[in-house]
Amino acid sequence: MKLAVKNFGPIAKADVEVKPLTLFVGANASGKSYLLYLLWTLINAEPDFREISEHIGRIFPKILELSKKGSSEEVREQISSFYRWFVENMDRLIEKSLKRLIEDVFMVSSVSELVGGSGDYAEITVISDNDIPILSAKINKDGSFRVENFPEAIDFFEKFFDYNVEPPVWNTITLEVLGPDKEVVESLLLPLSDVIRFGDQLTLGIPSLVFCAFGYCPLVPDVFISPDGRAGMLRFLAPVSHVLISMREQVLTVSAIDREFFKQLVSMAPEIKDEKIASIADFLENLLEMEFHFARQETPKVLVVDRTHNLKIPLERAPSGAREIAPLVGAMRHVLAPGYMFMVEEPEAHLHPDAQSAVARALALLSRYDVDVVATTHSVHIIDEVNNLVRLSKLSPEEKEKLGYRREEGLNPEDVAVYVVERRSGEVTPLEVSNEGLSETCIDAVLRELANRYVRVEERVRMCQ
Repeated sequence: MKLAVKNFGPIAKADVEVKPLTLFVGANASGKSYLLYLLWTLINAEPDFREISEHIGRIFPKILELSKKGSSEEVREQISSFYRWFVENMDRLIEKSLKRLIEDVFMVSSVSELVGGSGDYAEITVISDNDIPILSAKINKDGSFRVENFPEAIDFFEKFFDYNVEPPVWNTITLEVLGPDKEVVESLLLPLSDVIRFGDQLTLGIPSLVFCAFGYCPLVPDVFISPDGRAGMLRFLAPVSHVLISMREQVLTVSAIDREFFKQLVSMAPEIKDEKIASIADFLENLLEMEFHFARQETPKVLVVDRTHNLKIPLERAPSGAREIAPLVGAMRHVLAPGYMFMVEEPEAHLHPDAQSAVARALALLSRYDVDVVATTHSVHIIDEVNNLVRLSKLSPEEKEKLGYRREEGLNPEDVAVYVVERRSGEVTPLEVSNEGLSETCIDAVLRELANRYVRVEERVRMCQ
């Protein structure tokens, strides 16, 4: 998935490609979080399910009639036309939802407040992994908002798949959707006994097909986001969760991102979601010499175990660093699975440099286990560790172990994207990532200037003695 952003808030111009590990680096108030939140918003905008259901209600009698006649080819055409219809109308289906969600996420009364600089409009374009433009959202200064499709995306989608429909057995159609290499992308059982059950099953195919074709779909919910301010929010996890989830009327003004964060924590099941990904949580706990135990009651209960001092502390009373780490560990152990996206703001917050390095290693491992990681940071320790891991990929497993790393650690340069968000210009610049590591960031320049300043102060002190 790629994004082209123009004149959105502090972002004057950005062309971003989401890779297995994507970092946004920059000064405070440069716009890093704008990009992270915008990506989350585009993924979480819901299409108009009522219109989708109404459309299915119109085509169902025809499909039922054709199935009774044994016209599998015509049934296939009806079903393929339905998925094409969704792509053709995706702009209209998500327009209202996307506008409301943008206002909710960025906490503005009108989307016009997000038009940056002196321009008359902001524009956001979603582009496929194959460089095919999919959707464009335009925000005007007068508050009008418009989402539009691109014809080339519709044509590409239609040619991307083939559909096999088996004759009904026990009043159920078997549908197989084949990709370009004739591999089965989706297999669905479509019951003909009830239009609602038929529609539910047919709709289930939308996210997998659209995402398979484009690398993007507004119906894909497999995203965990961990916003900034986690340490403070988790002091009040129980009462705030109760208010946000139990109350019918919203009594707290909280952004959609923060509500989602609390919702994810409250709904976090204590079972292990994926053994391999959960092992990264174990890895991080071992590096930090801490444990996090999650339990489900009326409200979530988290117990922090400090192995160094053999202390057991409720999360509400735990050190700030532990409260920052807890959601990350919980997500790795109880939420994330292959195919998920994990978004985290400032994973370095409240952490010692050694702990920041440990978090960077855990995030890098996640990206190797088919979880796309997107993070904002201003930590030189996070960036330096990512740089180390890129260079580490040149070494053998044995050499990695000699350096204190796991055998599977290391990052392929092609799987890493680092973008520098410039505060003054509002432009977003990609860093070069090669086998030699990362090119210099704005943070490196700041550190160099601080070092030079230290030298100048030291020289002046000596001159004055």
